[in-house]
Amino acid sequence: MNEIIYLSGAGTLTQPQLELYSCRIAAYLSARGVRIAAVITGRSPLVYAAIRGCIIAGVCYIPADEALPEQRRRMILAEAELVLYDGGGLSGETGAVDLREIVNQDLPEQAELPPLCSARPAYRIYTSGTTGAPKGIEVSLGNVGSFLRWFMTIPAIAEIRPRSVLNQAMFSFDLSVADLYYSLFTGARLTVIERGLWQDFGGLFRRIRDSRAELAVFTPAFAELCLCDASFSRELLPELRVIFFCGEVLKPEVAVKLFRRFPGLRIINAYGPTECCCAVTAAEITPDMTDRALPVGEMSHTAGEVRVENGEIVIYGESVAGYTGGLTGGFSAATDGRRCFHTGDSGCIENGMLYFNGRLDRQVKIMGYRIEPEDIENNLLKIPGVLQAAVRVSGRGGSRSALSAEVRTDGSVTTEEIRRRLSELVPQYMLPGRITTSEALPVSANGKLKRGN
Repeated sequence: MNEIIYLSGAGTLTQPQLELYSCRIAAYLSARGVRIAAVITGRSPLVYAAIRGCIIAGVCYIPADEALPEQRRRMILAEAELVLYDGGGLSGETGAVDLREIVNQDLPEQAELPPLCSARPAYRIYTSGTTGAPKGIEVSLGNVGSFLRWFMTIPAIAEIRPRSVLNQAMFSFDLSVADLYYSLFTGARLTVIERGLWQDFGGLFRRIRDSRAELAVFTPAFAELCLCDASFSRELLPELRVIFFCGEVLKPEVAVKLFRRFPGLRIINAYGPTECCCAVTAAEITPDMTDRALPVGEMSHTAGEVRVENGEIVIYGESVAGYTGGLTGGFSAATDGRRCFHTGDSGCIENGMLYFNGRLDRQVKIMGYRIEPEDIENNLLKIPGVLQAAVRVSGRGGSRSALSAEVRTDGSVTTEEIRRRLSELVPQYMLPGRITTSEALPVSANGKLKRGN
């Protein structure tokens, strides 16, 4: 019982510690009647305990990335009644409470995790929207339950029942739902990787080695980064049995390298938007599949019903969540009353397998993060001196991965100043790789900006 259940660079937790801290946090929230709480999501063990405490207390939590620019973070925090954090610079924030103060109080300690089967909100995740402000997606306990039950029956996972899981994604990113909820509801050990370790291969691989992971939940981009070093191999992770991929396109050549480095490895390539709780379908990739684009789902095993209608992937069933603030987007009701979500993703079904063929609009994913180019354009227009802005995406289909911006200014602002000001408005992953200025941006015959994508 005293074995480490959570490991990060900020510390560890044993199972008794996790239960004690999370129950005290739950009691604190319940005593104050909190309904929605933001959790500043670093890698602190108390953040992990806070999420568990929110679930126990029936509080909808908002995982807010500590690295977000202040203005964008404030937009998200404004939706919460209380902000929970572990140290750092939030002590002056109205409604902010240090988790260290809560867990040191003498509060009731008996509470259990609820069943994942109700319409009660579990969490809200904010993604890039087209208006220049983040868009909230509220996911219920029932949505999470639908996902987790499906996830645990994926053959490669069900057959080994992993007891140690390696997490790469921040808790504010929907991919983390897979490892976070799996570990919380099965008692599996969770090891997390801080963002700073991505630039420190020595520290990164020490953490990976210490995880003793049987299951890893990665974006393809992170696996590509690890594969740059020859030491990312079976010797580093002798117990690794499965990698679960989601969030962006998995290239066949990446799968080939993984099979070579990790003999006996099973690779799961999954698909699903944030609006449907992480993933709804997955396919196990085998070496004989790697001579072409890889499937993202096996149609005989899905969370809910997945269809391709007029070339668009549409999802039906219990995993389908909803937006906050009255937004409807691609949500609708089927003729039989079930909720469905029109993803905006192009796809096709061949031989019982689902294939992702890119977006039907301008949306793009970079490092697994979903980005609306209009979000960047609208924030560029907030910068004094910028008169027009057009953001372009390079690449084709599911491989689009680079952003550039062209702006028209009044001459009072430089590209360096534009980049600095934009970095104060949007997350780092939304910053265009190249920003150029022009006296006039090209327009179409009807007067709309030409963006080239």
